[in-house]
Amino acid sequence: IAPGDAQTNLLLAGKIFFERGTEHARRGEWDEAATLFNEALQLQRDALGKDRVECARSLNAVGTALAELGVMFGALEALEEALWIRQRALGDRDPSVVVVTNNIELLDRQRREEDAHEYSV
Repeated sequence: IAPGDAQTNLLLAGKIFFERGTEHARRGEWDEAATLFNEALQLQRDALGKDRVECARSLNAVGTALAELGVMFGALEALEEALWIRQRALGDRDPSVVVVTNNIELLDRQRREEDAHEYSV
C-alpha cells in the first residue's frame, strides 16, 4: 500500500473497523459493534462513494447490530439501503441479496410479534 494513496488507506481502515465490529458482534457486544460498523461504512463511502456493494455489506452489519439493540427503524433503514444497492449492482438472484431480504423478513416478523404482544397485554 502506497502511503500516499488516500483511497486505499480509507479502505484499509474501513476493513479494520469492520473486522473489529465483527469481533464485538460475535461476543454479543452490539452497541460497540454498531459503532464500528458505522465507522467502517463512513470510511468506505468516503473512499468509494455511497452506493457501492462494499458499503452494502457494512449496511447489512449495521442493520443487524441495530436490530439486536432494538433500534428497529434504524435497522430497517440500513437493511433496505443494503438491499437496494445489492439488487441494483448484482441482481435479485444473487445470494447476498437473498441474505439481506431474509434479514428484512426476520426483522419484520419480529416487529409484528412485538406488536401482537403489545396489543394482547
